[in-house]
Amino acid sequence: MDAAKTVKSSQCGWGMMLSLVVLGPIYSGVYTDVAIHPGGILQKDTAPDPDIPTGVAGAKWYEAPGIWWCVVERLSWTIQGKPYSYGCAFRPVK
Repeated sequence: MDAAKTVKSSQCGWGMMLSLVVLGPIYSGVYTDVAIHPGGILQKDTAPDPDIPTGVAGAKWYEAPGIWWCVVERLSWTIQGKPYSYGCAFRPVK
C-alpha cells in the first residue's frame, strides 16, 4: 500500500484499462477460436502468444464459454501486469 501511495493515480493504468475494454473482447474471441481450432484460418494470421490456451483442441461447443473466460482472465492479468506503465511506477516496498 505504501508503494501505491506514491503513484499518480490519475495516470495509473488508464491506458491498460482502455486496452482491456476495447481489445479484450476481440483478442479473447480470436484466441479461443485459435485454441479450439488449431491449424484454422485464424491461427495462420495470429502470432503465438502464451495467453492462447493449449490442450483444448476440438473442444465441444458447450466448453467454449469456459475456455473463453479463461482467456479473458489471462489477458486481464497480462494487460494489467505490464511493467512499462509510466504512471504506475511503484517504488520498492521496504
